[in-house]
Amino acid sequence: MQIQMIGHASIFVETEDCKILMDPILWDSHCEGIEDICPKRKVYHDQIPGFDILIISHRHLDHFDI
Repeated sequence: MQIQMIGHASIFVETEDCKILMDPILWDSHCEGIEDICPKRKVYHDQIPGFDILIISHRHLDHFDI
């Protein structure tokens, strides 16, 4: 199993059988541009791997901004 912290609340988990994306925040800011991502990082959208399962832990915009 490989676990990668993408940033803020976003985590990518990969096993032999499954790829899971959790709480995706895939932009430089969230909440319609009001809040910055912590820690600051650049996301290259063309490098985001495909995934089999998307998990949203709850509906707050800092955990669900796709």
